[in-house]
Amino acid sequence: MGFIALDYRQARSQQARFIAFPLALVVLYIIIKLATTKIPLLG
Repeated sequence: MGFIALDYRQARSQQARFIAFPLALVVLYIIIKLATTKIPLLG
């Protein structure tokens, strides 16, 4: 988190955020998919 805060004002932060956001959505989707697959009550 500290490195992200230090790099926040640079141009890299926007590029990193542009890549990290959809990546986080994919990871979240996979986690939900696995959770609903292993636990039928949620599905």
